[in-house]
Amino acid sequence: MDVTTLDVYKKSGDGKPYINVNTAKEDKLLGKWYTIREAYVEAASKFDKEGNRLDETVDKLHLEFQEIEHKFTLNKPNFNTLVKDFGTESDDWIGEPVKLRITTYPNGTKGVIIPSRQDLADEGETPPTKAAIDDKDLIKTAMKKSSAVKEVVTRLKYFDEPVTVDNVVREVKDSHEKNDITKEQYLEALDVLSK
Repeated sequence: MDVTTLDVYKKSGDGKPYINVNTAKEDKLLGKWYTIREAYVEAASKFDKEGNRLDETVDKLHLEFQEIEHKFTLNKPNFNTLVKDFGTESDDWIGEPVKLRITTYPNGTKGVIIPSRQDLADEGETPPTKAAIDDKDLIKTAMKKSSAVKEVVTRLKYFDEPVTVDNVVREVKDSHEKNDITKEQYLEALDVLSK
């Protein structure tokens, strides 16, 4: 029986959905970067091999992310990956970007995993830096406050250029020099990008 289909794994006691194979697919969570916001221990129900809930609980490590409201209960392979990549102090995991993907374990079951940094490097993928994540948050806020920033970000994305604070500032300055934006828009954009 696929225990991830049980109702208990669909939502936690606080109403947040758990990440499992089904929710990862349904909510389109796979292949994207998520920043670890919190890592904590919480009691979780134990189940027998047929998927029946037992009267016992076990402490499990859970993750929550900045970008989504889902909880991710760590299994042993995911726990080992995080310890290998970020160390044994879970506080050191906060702010680290991770990806989620589905794998098939040797026993034939499927599960959601966090690929290791080494696996990602072997595939030619580089995780975003903490600075890039901070840039993303600043740019997101700046886009809400400045139409010039919003336009520049749209243009950078269209041309597949990295959306970093440095690139946005460069493009805003360029737009001002070409008289595509007013001096007020230019100053406003620089102001919202400097906070």
